[in-house]
Amino acid sequence: LDPAQQDAAAAELVPWLKRGLTVLRDVEDAFQRDGTILAFATEGEILRLPTNGAIEEVVHAVYCDALDGDGGVDVTAVVQSRLHGAADGGCGIFELHVSAANLQSHVTFTNGAIRVTYRPSSTPAVVEVSDQRQLPLSADAVEGVVEAKYGAGNTWTDVRSHVVRLLLDNKPVIVRPGAFGGVDPVPGSPKTLRVRYVPKHNLQYKVDVPSQTDSAILLEPLT
Repeated sequence: LDPAQQDAAAAELVPWLKRGLTVLRDVEDAFQRDGTILAFATEGEILRLPTNGAIEEVVHAVYCDALDGDGGVDVTAVVQSRLHGAADGGCGIFELHVSAANLQSHVTFTNGAIRVTYRPSSTPAVVEVSDQRQLPLSADAVEGVVEAKYGAGNTWTDVRSHVVRLLLDNKPVIVRPGAFGGVDPVPGSPKTLRVRYVPKHNLQYKVDVPSQTDSAILLEPLT
């Protein structure tokens, strides 16, 4: 495109973006009032949801046409089942590849998508890991570490700063004596790392734009 055509295309796109932002704010406000969160992914993409008790309830999940959004196939039970099975693994993030087959849908869509409405837990997520194992969390899954303690029985040591630093440095957190500043709260006994954290809700909203632009705009969550 020459400069004049680029300017014309940009001018045509602005009203659609404004409309899309207005819709997104309305959607966000509605979900905030309801206390739920909307997650969305299109055909071939990966839907990511937090695990370790971060989700209190999957309210509704539907596999539908991304451009239409009406109707579709209810896949709530499928998502609930898969999420429950992934509760103890995957670095704190449940990943679901979006396809009709994977969602056990008898209906296919040319522009398929999944929309999941869920209610986040009002309490921090919790994960416990015994000695010689790796903490199944990554920085991408954690908004903030509330508490991290290492020990056993009635003897626990605060190791939050060490866990946070390892996560921020994208280093594996291997649970073993001496791994957290050299401490060993109960020498000679099996120990556990217990982490309470606020999960990160990785959301993307898609705004439809005129077909002649042959593209879609991805917006970060509105804050």
